Amino acid sequence: MTAVPYENQLLGAFILALGQESGRQGTAPSLNLFQQTPLDQRFGDLVAGSQWCMAIEFKRLRSGLSSEKAKWKQALNSHEPEALLQWARSATRGHWICYGVADGGEIALLAEPYLSTFKAQPAVAPIPASDLIQTLASRPGDGQRSAYGITAKHLEHYLAALHRLRNSASGDGPSASWLCAFATGDAYRFLVAASLPELLERTCSLPQHQAERAMRGKAEPERDIEQER
Repeated sequence: MTAVPYENQLLGAFILALGQESGRQGTAPSLNLFQQTPLDQRFGDLVAGSQWCMAIEFKRLRSGLSSEKAKWKQALNSHEPEALLQWARSATRGHWICYGVADGGEIALLAEPYLSTFKAQPAVAPIPASDLIQTLASRPGDGQRSAYGITAKHLEHYLAALHRLRNSASGDGPSASWLCAFATGDAYRFLVAASLPELLERTCSLPQHQAERAMRGKAEPERDIEQER
C-alpha cells in the first residue's frame, strides 16, 4: 500500500486545489504560508481566505495530532483545556487540522476542528478538506451562509488570544507581514500589509476587485461569533 505523503506535500496539494477552485469561481483569496517560519506557532501552517478565513495546521496522519497537543504542555499546566472553550465558536469554524488517510490508490485529505486535539468538547466527524477549499474560494455576497470560516478580524483576534494563552511569558513574538499576489496586465504584483484585515481591504480596493468589494459589502455580517475580549 502506498504511504501517505508528508505534510508539506499535503499542504502543497491543498494550495493547488484551492487555486484551481478559485479559478473556477473567479475569486482570489489571500494565502499566507507560515509553515517552518518563526510565526507558525502563532498562526499555524496556513492562513487563507477572503470573506471567510481560516487558520489550518497540516499533519501527515491523524496520529500527528498528539504532537500539536505537546505544544500546549506548559500552558495546560496553568490552564485547564476548558479554558480554550471561551473561543470555541471561533475555533470550531475558523481553526482546522488537516491530515491524510490512505484510501486505496488515493489519499483522502480530511479536516477536524483544532479543538479535537484537546478533547475539550464532544468529538465531531472529520470532513473532507474539499469543503474548506470550496468555502475559501466562494464568492463574497453569494447569499450562502458558510458553515466554515470566520471573518478576518475575528480570526486575527482569536489567533492572538490563543498565542497569549500558550505563551503568556514570551510576549507577542515577532510581528507578521501579510502578503497577497494579484495579476495586473501580463505581470503579477505582491501586496503587503501589517494585518490580515488590512490586506483584504487593500486587495478589494484594487480596480480588478471592485465588483468583489461591492458583493462583499452586500454580504450579511457574521452575527453569531461570541464577543471576544
